[in-house]
Amino acid sequence: MSWRKIKRTITAEPGTYILILEAKEVQKVKVGKLGYFDIEKGYYVYVGSAFGSGGVHSRVRRHNKKYKKLYWHIDYLRKETELIEIWYAYGRERYEHKWAQLLESLESSSIPFSGFGSSDCDCPAHLFYFENILGFNDFYKKLKENLANQKVIELSKLEL
Repeated sequence: MSWRKIKRTITAEPGTYILILEAKEVQKVKVGKLGYFDIEKGYYVYVGSAFGSGGVHSRVRRHNKKYKKLYWHIDYLRKETELIEIWYAYGRERYEHKWAQLLESLESSSIPFSGFGSSDCDCPAHLFYFENILGFNDFYKKLKENLANQKVIELSKLEL
């Protein structure tokens, strides 16, 4: 994937993001203290936030690298998958928990690893599995429906 494409598109503003990852084969992966997990062929959707220095740009830049010091749960999974899309919204409001709840509620989703990416919150997980790719427009429509009484979120998509 071209880092230049990310650099030209995503800014250093704070915000929330979703990584769409593709696993092309079945494999076993060790995810830090969570232990070993079986990765199924399909799509993994990870929700995160970026409120530190460099915002969404810095966080996505890190996730783009396959080989790095393994720190977050997603770092372990990222080594074994391809990053194919990034969805993101800028702003200081923390949407990651609302987005995780929405992803969990989708009929086609499942939680592959309980606690993945959510060790600092009450969410069951921030990683979801889909046998078929989750469509951006479908997610955005559901998001607007679920947040109908709140301000409209400007969600963007970067295909890699």
